[in-house]
Amino acid sequence: MSKNIYVQGCFKYQQNKVQHQKKLEELHSLDIPQGPWQEININIIRLLPKSNRMDVILVIVDKFTKMIRLKVTITNISSEGITKIY
Repeated sequence: MSKNIYVQGCFKYQQNKVQHQKKLEELHSLDIPQGPWQEININIIRLLPKSNRMDVILVIVDKFTKMIRLKVTITNISSEGITKIY
């Protein structure tokens, strides 16, 4: 009999088992944006093969509508460059 099956079936072990997880806290709901494109998430997909000198995909997601915009760019783009793309 494997140890795992014994542990699952042993009532005494289940009562005395030490919990290694933190206590769960109360969940709080997130604020809902008032309209489209007021709050966004930006992710970068990088290390892609180059195509016309572009090797990064910028993923912009609107939190209100869940609409996605995909833009191609280069690896060493600045935050100023990202704002111009958006």
